[in-house]
Amino acid sequence: MTKRAEESPIDFVIPWVDGSDMEWRKLKGKYEGLEKTIIDSSDVRYRDYGLLKYLFRGIEEFTPWVNKVYFITNGQIPSWLNLQSDKLKWIRHEDYISKEYLPTFSANPIELPLHQIDSLSDRFVYFNDDFFLIQPLSESHFFKNGLPVLSPQSSFTVPHDGYDQFAHLMLNNVMLINSHFNARNVIRSNKRNWISPCRVGLKSALHNSVPMCLGYFTGFSNPHLPSPFLKDVYKEVWNEESDLLSETMKHRFRSNDDFTQYLFYDWQLVTKRFVATKRKKLGRYFEIQKEIAGNDKLIDAIVRQTYPVVCINDKMNGMSESQFEEVTELLNKAFESILPRKSSFEI
Repeated sequence: MTKRAEESPIDFVIPWVDGSDMEWRKLKGKYEGLEKTIIDSSDVRYRDYGLLKYLFRGIEEFTPWVNKVYFITNGQIPSWLNLQSDKLKWIRHEDYISKEYLPTFSANPIELPLHQIDSLSDRFVYFNDDFFLIQPLSESHFFKNGLPVLSPQSSFTVPHDGYDQFAHLMLNNVMLINSHFNARNVIRSNKRNWISPCRVGLKSALHNSVPMCLGYFTGFSNPHLPSPFLKDVYKEVWNEESDLLSETMKHRFRSNDDFTQYLFYDWQLVTKRFVATKRKKLGRYFEIQKEIAGNDKLIDAIVRQTYPVVCINDKMNGMSESQFEEVTELLNKAFESILPRKSSFEI
């Protein structure tokens, strides 16, 4: 690893959409009516708990070393966002995505060409807008020796529980990986980062022994947490598979044929461009429950700052409007207790 790579800055990248914007909803509805294939455009993907400002507060409070925060939208701007912040780069879709693919209502065409964002650092961390930093973190949480800190864990990617579109996308990723790499060779040539319980944990080590025996990957269990990337990996995958990735770019809504940004995460794993860590060190994934009491562990984790990062994922769980309002108030109070001060990202 060169000295330049060691010293290169680290940027954060965050996409966001205001799902309550009526003009955006009208546009979305117009294009939904033109679709002839199965799509996933459920409103739960755009439901807003009003927590985004706490992501920015957490960045300023717990990772003051970050170079720039690239905030990606279709042109929307939160009313409280300070566009004059020295660390903020507001990026519109048309700034880096070809107009022929716009508008898009799927995360995948937004995530796949991130390397095309002008001035984005060679090292960056990709956030969803439901990821929150709740502990002080050093750069080494995301990068060590110039390489991404990742948690390799093989899985069995099989659609389940009826219509499971996300599993289709993960299958697409792993099939493409298998067309380029032999799992046995990959893992045997880098055993300490794949099957050492001391480095990756016993569960991951056992899971990773399966593809080493089979000779192919059955899937990857990707942590739903901030993902560190090397921009060169994005460029490399695009050079290898531009036709396939371009097909995903054409899909305005999430489709069974899509590839996702986890393809780049997995490509880093199989090309030895990572430093291994145990999954539990990265953070904790939570799903919002419609019953208030079902969110006790999540609220406690925020207030006590138990993990470095939490993902607060919204699922289709039949939540009523009153339940949504109750959970929203509960979450906002929890974050306000640890991040009460406005950040420089706020007006």
